Amino acid sequence: LENQHEGVVARFAGFGVFAASLQSEKETLVGLLKESTNQLDDLKKRLDISDAVIANLKLEKETMARSIKESTTQQEDLKKCLSTSEAVIADLQCEKETLVKSIEGSKSHEQ
Repeated sequence: LENQHEGVVARFAGFGVFAASLQSEKETLVGLLKESTNQLDDLKKRLDISDAVIANLKLEKETMARSIKESTTQQEDLKKCLSTSEAVIADLQCEKETLVKSIEGSKSHEQ
């Protein structure tokens, strides 16, 4: 009976050691879970920041596209103005030549 009692006591002592080991493992796992949760929160914050950066870049891209379109329109307008100016210059050159010939013709008639 005494041997049985010692065996039961030894078993309970073994269970105590096992329970302590399980408690230690539980604490380790709880610590890892907290660390993992913190890392997940950090990743979520980084994702939010990345989303904001992407949204800003999209807005910047749209702004640049509008600027390019406006610049292209201005460039086309300037080309039209240049073409008109060249036509006016050509007309004025013809008119000048006509006036010069007219003046030269008048001078020869006077002489």
